[in-house]
Amino acid sequence: MALTDEFLTRRFMKFQCWQCQHPGMEITDKTPAGQNDDQSTRYQIEMTCPRCHAKDNYFINDGEEGKITPSEKSGNTADPENIL
Repeated sequence: MALTDEFLTRRFMKFQCWQCQHPGMEITDKTPAGQNDDQSTRYQIEMTCPRCHAKDNYFINDGEEGKITPSEKSGNTADPENIL
């Protein structure tokens, strides 16, 4: 299974909110953001806190298949194993 298959919208993941420290965030958007040299698609993932509605985002397949960037607001890196 490809890494991108794990990041589906409307799923929750254990990822602390940068604003209110709620322990989970909802994946609310997965947008294609270009093609990598290895022919994998780069995606921007947006998450929203169910408590305070703060948003955060990061990229998967950043430059190559399987690479995940730290999130814009918290600086933490998402782990596909924490998707519920």
